Amino acid sequence: MQANFFEYLQDSNIAQLVLCEDDKESFLLSQVALFKDLKTFVLPDFRAEFGDDLRAFSKELFELCKVLNAYHKEKDTKILISPLSTILKKLPGQKHLKNYKLSKKNVFNLSEFKNELNKLGYEFVDMVQDKGEVSIRGEIIDIFCINEELPTRVLLFGDELESIRKFDPMNQKSFPK
Repeated sequence: MQANFFEYLQDSNIAQLVLCEDDKESFLLSQVALFKDLKTFVLPDFRAEFGDDLRAFSKELFELCKVLNAYHKEKDTKILISPLSTILKKLPGQKHLKNYKLSKKNVFNLSEFKNELNKLGYEFVDMVQDKGEVSIRGEIIDIFCINEELPTRVLLFGDELESIRKFDPMNQKSFPK
């Protein structure tokens, strides 16, 4: 498979999507593409079935969204490598992979923000510990974005953002500015 893929990459008309059997094959194909200096994006082998509780697949789902978002942002020649089982699923489109930027002193609509997070599949909890979770306690919003290593704490003053800081999910303490 690797030799055939390398031979295929010698052609100037390269497809943007390459399908393979599993994660192992995806990784090997991405390594072959490095020889042509092509930017590759590898989707995880997502095995959830219709009706499954997606919370059990949250890490795979978050990785899938992260890779798709990076793929859509890339402007140069690129290849999306995916196991067949993943690409057969209904995947989020580019319009669903939005980035939101919060800035201090901006007016903030908490109700709209809650609705948007709900649409994006964030889980509302009492205390944020894992990616994809959000907690709203009065004027404190804790959110663990799927593409971040640490959660973010947003402090509101009325409808204005007063402070935005990262915090430790283990002890819930904010890091200094």
